Amino acid sequence: MTAAGGTSAGASPSPALVISGTVINTGQRSLWINDAGAQYIVIGDQAWSSLDGTAWYTATPNDASFASLLPGAEYTTWFNGRAASFRTVGEEARNGVQCLRYKGDDSLSGVAASGGTTLFRAELWISKSGGYPVSGVFGTTDRTGAISGGSGYSFDVTHINDPANKVTAPANVVPLPS
Repeated sequence: MTAAGGTSAGASPSPALVISGTVINTGQRSLWINDAGAQYIVIGDQAWSSLDGTAWYTATPNDASFASLLPGAEYTTWFNGRAASFRTVGEEARNGVQCLRYKGDDSLSGVAASGGTTLFRAELWISKSGGYPVSGVFGTTDRTGAISGGSGYSFDVTHINDPANKVTAPANVVPLPS
């Protein structure tokens, strides 16, 4: 899973913030999230956090900040509230999953400013089997399709149902004073 978003003010674009990780929803629910170097691991009812991926500290597994880093949190903001402006444009495979592809109509182009070398895009891929979001982009993008310059959000859920997906507890957990 990767998600990127960026915003800017004036003429100086900010770099995209990239969040990556692994989410396992079957069996023992677990996740690993890397948010610009800060990392979070949740396995069942245990959780840890680290600022550098080396020293880990015990955390609260149902901490709302973990959930806010997953694509679903931003998905609601960028796509759900604007669902009426998206139309099905076909079927295609995306990230190894057969999907329905949706494209946002022209009414969405005013949500994020574009111009110069940026283009406005609003596209979404939803799995045909399961109905879950697989990929999406909403906002100003450069010519390669990556979020740039203005504002927006993009995500890709990859390695779906890959048996190699796993999340392991960290080895170097530093006890906190009590």
